[in-house]
Amino acid sequence: MSVYKFDMRCSDKLDLNLGDGNCTIMLNTAYTGKNVPEGLEKLFRYIRNMECCEDDQLITEIHERVRELNTAERRQVLHTLDDKLNEQYSAGFSEGKDAGYSEGKESTALAMLKEGLDIMLISRVTGLSKEEIEELRDR
Repeated sequence: MSVYKFDMRCSDKLDLNLGDGNCTIMLNTAYTGKNVPEGLEKLFRYIRNMECCEDDQLITEIHERVRELNTAERRQVLHTLDDKLNEQYSAGFSEGKDAGYSEGKESTALAMLKEGLDIMLISRVTGLSKEEIEELRDR
């Protein structure tokens, strides 16, 4: 029987585990070989067909819980939460990107100041105002 476990990781840096405690487990529930552990056959059948097995208390409890949670109202709430999280993520990403861009311009301006370059040249290259550059110089 094949069992696969996936932890959430950063796609840009694979050794960076996101550490949020979430993991996804994938089971091959279509597997019908001799190696299916005892007691899992009914669970696999339930997962494949979503048919409640009345003679198995665990499957019956799982089925009832799924029915309780799988309502249109609950799905709408989850979609709304997901939309809000996506909006917040996008806003945070945009803010971080803008902050990094500003820091980069300031860093470039400081390096140019250290090289003794003219403030007006620095302004044209970085897009910073003369006043912003003078403020950086005076820090």
